[in-house]
Amino acid sequence: MKRIVIYIVAGGLLFFAGYQTANILNKKRFQMEAYESVAEALASDADTPLEEDAAAEAMNGTPLAADSVAGTDHTGAPVAWADLAKEGFTTVARVSATGCRPCVDALTSALKQMANSNPSRKVALLIKNLPARDVYVLSKEFGPQFKLVLADKLPTDLPDGSTPYMFQRTDGHVADAFVCRYGDAARTANHVASL
Repeated sequence: MKRIVIYIVAGGLLFFAGYQTANILNKKRFQMEAYESVAEALASDADTPLEEDAAAEAMNGTPLAADSVAGTDHTGAPVAWADLAKEGFTTVARVSATGCRPCVDALTSALKQMANSNPSRKVALLIKNLPARDVYVLSKEFGPQFKLVLADKLPTDLPDGSTPYMFQRTDGHVADAFVCRYGDAARTANHVASL
């Protein structure tokens, strides 16, 4: 019986010693870089391409036929891409009511600031998962520089559909597609200001 207890204790000690040795040898391999601030961490991560960025890049060049429907207004009347172009709505923002709330807020806030500083700019805001009556109420809040359109499905949607994005509609195609990143409202504001 003593021999069994000795074997168990010896085995436990060998296991613990092996675990500690492996931990020491692999410690450097799994060591993470420490940052002084959140801003420094975000700056170091800014150049890292994300899946959303690749999806946005793939959107560029997607055709948006003038006679195809972008969505409906709050009355249920269809809104064609040609109608938006005729009215000067070349900047298009796509948001979902059930999407990333901080991302949606960052994008819409930046677009409102752009509209306030440049009255000639018009933005078509395509909204997914929102009742028509809410779109009607929101249209009063956004003002005449915005055209709010109910659109649950588009040829330009990102795969998950919850991340807000925007693009320019030039010559009937998507151009300059941009995807918002969670926690990086400054990046979104800088992009909108550069338009």
